[in-house]
Amino acid sequence: MKENIEEKIKFKMTRQLDDTYIVIHIIKNEIKLRVDNKLINKNLVTLLGLNVNSEKTIIDIKIEKEDDNHFWLDELELLKSRGINNIFYISSGDNKNLQRAIRISFPETKFICSLTSIITTIYKYVSYRSRSLFTRLIKEIFIQETYEDCENKLLLLKEKYKDNIIVLKLIESRLDNVKIYYEYDKQMRELLFNHFKATDIFDRINKILESKGYIDDVKEIWDNLYEYIEHFETNKGYSKVDWARKINSLSKYNKNILDLIIKE
Repeated sequence: MKENIEEKIKFKMTRQLDDTYIVIHIIKNEIKLRVDNKLINKNLVTLLGLNVNSEKTIIDIKIEKEDDNHFWLDELELLKSRGINNIFYISSGDNKNLQRAIRISFPETKFICSLTSIITTIYKYVSYRSRSLFTRLIKEIFIQETYEDCENKLLLLKEKYKDNIIVLKLIESRLDNVKIYYEYDKQMRELLFNHFKATDIFDRINKILESKGYIDDVKEIWDNLYEYIEHFETNKGYSKVDWARKINSLSKYNKNILDLIIKE
């Protein structure tokens, strides 16, 4: 049975991918990696893709090599070798090497700041019991009908956390330029900044890490997440009606999306 699971995991790590992805979310977890009986701080990155059929895929999970300027270029080229030709958006925290690699490997792809990155950066300074409320309040900032409504929500958020100086400063530094996200209409913002599944993966990986304190190899994450990934990938992200609205909105910003969907 174990050998069968290992073969399935190996398949997931190397399988051919879809031709086109609407958005690839990059989720970062801080981990401790054991190397030669020493614990080294590293970043674990998970690539979560959403294709043109509203299907979700865990594309890759690996340890980022922060000291390697070619890490993200190699990773994007690997995605090409696995069958990806088009990515409309890549969502991540601020990462200059990644942005440079996108310009080289997928020059038509647009980099957008990750809502999940904003939330998880502030997570550690918010009590565990209030995290669900915190994430809901953050999301509300991104999906208002107008930017004026957004500003009102942002003021309410700052007021709520005015006594938590660290959280307040982080909110100000990461959300005071929220206006740039309102270049997209509401349907697009709901599509690009839908953080719930990404945050769920972030939390699940953290629980795996908390149980042991460190990992010896990235395969430990795959092993522990395997059943979750199986369930995760079999459920579409949106209903047919909602997805049609999202694609209609997306076509306003990306003229060739309809041709790619028909080709699929």
